Amino acid sequence: MLLAGLLPLSPDVRAQSGPAWARPIGGARVATGGTDYVYTVDNGNVVAFTAQGRQRWTQPMTGGINAMAADAAGNLWVTGNSLNGLSTGGLTLPSGGFVVKYGPQGNVVWGRAIGAIQGLYPAGRSIALGSGGEVYVAAVGGQFPNVAGANTFLQKYSAAGTPEWTQLAAGADATAVTADANGNVWLGGSFHTTARFGSIQLARAWRNGFLARYSAQGQVQWAKIFAAPGPNVPYVSSDIPSVRGLRAHGNAVYLACGLSDTVDFEGTRVVAPNRSSHGVLIRYDAQGNQQWLRQLVGTSVFISGLGVDASGNAVVGGSFLGSLSADQLSTTAPSLVSDLYVARYSPQGSAQWLRHERLAANQGMNDVTTDAAGNVYATGFSTGSGGTIALGDTLLPAGTVFLVRFGSSVLSTKAAAAFGPLSLYPHPSRPGAAPQLNWARPAVAGTKLVVLNALGQVLRTQPVSVGSSSAVVATAGLAPGSYLLQLRGVGGVQVCRLVLE
Repeated sequence: MLLAGLLPLSPDVRAQSGPAWARPIGGARVATGGTDYVYTVDNGNVVAFTAQGRQRWTQPMTGGINAMAADAAGNLWVTGNSLNGLSTGGLTLPSGGFVVKYGPQGNVVWGRAIGAIQGLYPAGRSIALGSGGEVYVAAVGGQFPNVAGANTFLQKYSAAGTPEWTQLAAGADATAVTADANGNVWLGGSFHTTARFGSIQLARAWRNGFLARYSAQGQVQWAKIFAAPGPNVPYVSSDIPSVRGLRAHGNAVYLACGLSDTVDFEGTRVVAPNRSSHGVLIRYDAQGNQQWLRQLVGTSVFISGLGVDASGNAVVGGSFLGSLSADQLSTTAPSLVSDLYVARYSPQGSAQWLRHERLAANQGMNDVTTDAAGNVYATGFSTGSGGTIALGDTLLPAGTVFLVRFGSSVLSTKAAAAFGPLSLYPHPSRPGAAPQLNWARPAVAGTKLVVLNALGQVLRTQPVSVGSSSAVVATAGLAPGSYLLQLRGVGGVQVCRLVLE
């Protein structure tokens, strides 16, 4: 039985095209290389796909992967931790943190054990590539993260895998790292009370976020603090500003951060209404100055990841309950279940589109990124058992993990409530039936009803009579699956989903 139903989009939403494909596979992470390499982890295997969803290769691995990075040639680097030793593609490493490079065909090029550093055995937490093929890894070890005693070791490896330097960020729990075009390395995360980056110490009671930058030679250049409320507020670990991603585009850097409290970002105070989780996206220039800050607010808004395409557009995604706003764009969930979202911002900070995906079940997003062409990939999960769920035009088993690709085109391009709320009955429907689309405001001359497939391709166009407030959708010849309906008029475009079963 197909569980997904009509998903009316708020008139403020500019909707991205539906998923190009989805697969019932995926771990916590996803990475892309160029425009035709996609990577994830599934049940102890590193898996590579083409942009069209064809599996390239799979390579078993016994370690747990925390982060991935890939280049345009199809090489893949992973980092993480292994409790009982690592084995993959003929490579064996002892227990502990690791860094492994795979070639475009899935062969292991090299692997390194992070090993013991100052009496600690840190696990690889985040990884980034430099413009010359060098690799940067943020490894974290020590006491429980986000309390005094957590430590980050920032490491640089040559393109051949030779360790070049290690820098200690004492007291810091790093969750993201990136490298800009000048070779500077940006490190982000959180700390409790104090953190030291070389000669720079950050100190503030309770929970705080940080952003630090190092030169290509490993010298710390500066460190910033994201200040949360002081000790008068009871300590709650989830209140800590959580850096969910750092991505460079040239010498500019984007930072995505999750919050559930009021936080000051260098003089910009971000207030969390009723201490509800929300997120921010910040762009920094080459000197580390904040160029703009944008909020994603609503009901329990969580950021799961960040990606930047070749044009410098930034994509963030995650889950939310009830409502979500990204600048002038907004959407609402029809019931109190967790829904997925993806939003894209221009280099100037304008929200270009906001996509809302509902699977008729609780769901979450683990990670999101974009390829050079702007296609968006995400990993996630749905709850429940039995039956199926619809992700675009793809049926997946309920209660599964998934890897999904969203296309880069935009289906609606004007934020306008030209027709008022849309409704479709009966729905779901069946091929050859005559479901009726209804709206509130009478149609004007030139109004059309357009049926598209999940790739955004126009299948048929129907004229709408002037003055009418309904139209019968012609479904003859359509196969079972998920489609999009566009009601187009001079005042704008509104979109809803049609499911045939």
